[in-house]
Amino acid sequence: MGARQGVRLDIYPYLHHSCLGHAPLEALYLTIDGSARIARVELGSGGLRQDAPLQKGFANLSAAQAQVVQLGIDWLAAWPNSPTELDRLPLAPAASDFQQRLRSALVATQPGQTLTYSRLASALATAPRAVGAGCRANPLPLLVPCHRVVAAQGRGGYCGGSSAGEWAALKGWLLEAEQATAKPRD
Repeated sequence: MGARQGVRLDIYPYLHHSCLGHAPLEALYLTIDGSARIARVELGSGGLRQDAPLQKGFANLSAAQAQVVQLGIDWLAAWPNSPTELDRLPLAPAASDFQQRLRSALVATQPGQTLTYSRLASALATAPRAVGAGCRANPLPLLVPCHRVVAAQGRGGYCGGSSAGEWAALKGWLLEAEQATAKPRD
């Protein structure tokens, strides 16, 4: 028997009663790979990638895929109140060693906090542009919170978009939602 194909599912309808249900989004897709790991999160109006066939509901998912989708929905529905429990989600591996180091640094950034591209670049012993390119290539926005990385002056871009427009507005909304619910550090 061949390897199981990945699936793509719009989970935004399952998030309407959560904080993200009020986000300026039209859709939120999860792509689950053939190994039942979250491989991609797509924000916006969809259609950005066609890595896997679009599913309507859970009916055609394997039990393992359905379980991972439900874990993703539960995690995103709790956002931003408990977004640090990422270890319970099976994520596809990062594309490179640099992407894994960047992923670890982004996940370690607490909700409600931001850091600049240059500060993160210094911590990773790389250039700010490399951090920006790595954030732009992040296949797991929200789960791996690249929106917490900001420009030295202003918020900067998001998801490959410029520092103005709908992607910048979404980044601002995400940061404000996290800051409004951030718990003070001990």
